[in-house]
Amino acid sequence: MISLQDIGELELIKRVELLVQQAQDKKVVLPLGDDCAVIKVGNKFLLISSDMSVEDVHFLSDKFPPTAIGWKVMASAWSDIASMGGEPRWALVSMALPKRISVQKVERIYEGMMEATKFVNAVIVGGDTTTSYDDKIVIDVTVIGEAIHKKYITRSGAKPGDILAVTGTLGNSSAGLVALQKDLPETFLWRSQWYPVPRIQEGKWLCTKANVSAMIDISDGLLTDAEHIAEMSGVGINIHKQKIPISEELSIFCKEHNLSIDNFILGGGEEYQLLVTVPQEKWKKIQNKFNKKFSCGITEIGYVTKEWQGVRVDGVVPSIKGYEHFR
Repeated sequence: MISLQDIGELELIKRVELLVQQAQDKKVVLPLGDDCAVIKVGNKFLLISSDMSVEDVHFLSDKFPPTAIGWKVMASAWSDIASMGGEPRWALVSMALPKRISVQKVERIYEGMMEATKFVNAVIVGGDTTTSYDDKIVIDVTVIGEAIHKKYITRSGAKPGDILAVTGTLGNSSAGLVALQKDLPETFLWRSQWYPVPRIQEGKWLCTKANVSAMIDISDGLLTDAEHIAEMSGVGINIHKQKIPISEELSIFCKEHNLSIDNFILGGGEEYQLLVTVPQEKWKKIQNKFNKKFSCGITEIGYVTKEWQGVRVDGVVPSIKGYEHFR
């Protein structure tokens, strides 16, 4: 019998898609395979996504302030709305909790979720609670957004010749996790792991003003999420490693502790920066306008090609892998 460890999360999703696609609904404009489903309701397009977080998989309860747990699980969910250029609206939050967890800790977690939701100008409208019998906290968040002017960006629009670009810097969050696990006093990196920022305003601008060809948020690592764009668009992607933007804090951290920066910038997940493809003729104008408007900046890190399928780094198939559940 084949186990989930044998096939991994991505193959499981493909198998589930084959089963779920048997159900058809004319109101479902974009079903499975992207960051959000798109459903037409009246004259609006709603963006809907679900995100589950499990203690010791997505957060370390003994290393996270309770408000950071709440912030992170909500921010990661809202990032799916950002990746399609949508406007956040509503959220449902369900939690499985150990019986002996303190009420105060649960309240602090909810406070963190409320802060992240207010940050994106949305509201929590309901949810559910139940008992967790393995003493682990499990939080499931469903978010609903709205496509602005009925426009949204998917993973499948990349074309050969497009520029590959990313917002912000990469590697801080995954390095922050290592610093927390090793009790290394790296406050900047810790906060990158605790309080990721969903790029809502940036996503809306890239969708409505820049008309990028494809977009995804980096939740599973640059290589894995670039692979999602490549697969859905039927193209190849080449990443120039030396062009990947990194923070001074990450550079110093890796040098001081003799760690490979490649593992963080290529394979590290939970960045929630936006990875986009842009028609080459539009790139310079988009970059200039974006960098004037948003402090995080946007950087060219590669290109889209028809010469191969999948992702390469400096023309070579990488040995580093992004994060994948069950592996």
